[in-house]
Amino acid sequence: MAKAPRFVPSLGPYITLSQIPCPQVVEFDEAKGRYVVQEEEGGEVLALKPANLQQIVSGVILQGIEADPTLNGKSGTILKYDEAKDRYTVRQAFIQFYLT
Repeated sequence: MAKAPRFVPSLGPYITLSQIPCPQVVEFDEAKGRYVVQEEEGGEVLALKPANLQQIVSGVILQGIEADPTLNGKSGTILKYDEAKDRYTVRQAFIQFYLT
């Protein structure tokens, strides 16, 4: 059984793709290992490899960071998740850093 790549679960099915306006993930096709993504309501349906998707999550609040407690309480934008390191890349102002 194919494992769907990790996305932030509480944010709903929306992802950001630079070339598709308002995409919505309809489902993950385990047999093909692809996300079924639909453009705006009633738009074209595409089957995309996980590597071709990027979820960008803005407005996250950092908490529990022991390495640099000054970051706790700050807001940022999740740019990507590194499964091998189990860390997110977060942009806060003009600074990028990893967090667990």
